[in-house]
Amino acid sequence: MDKNTEQKKVFLDIVQQLLQLIKLEEIHAGEKLPSERVLSERLGVARSSVREALRSLEIVRSY
Repeated sequence: MDKNTEQKKVFLDIVQQLLQLIKLEEIHAGEKLPSERVLSERLGVARSSVREALRSLEIVRSY
């Protein structure tokens, strides 16, 4: 798997994990999300990947 494909997979995995946390109500509507650092440690990924996933969720939410 090339680097771009791997980065996209990590990014999509993070988005899915965040949506799952919301769905399972571990993160409630209107509640402040944990910091990028906390999320990256919890999910075992780089902060930059968490940041990218959060940005994409903001874009989706705005539609």
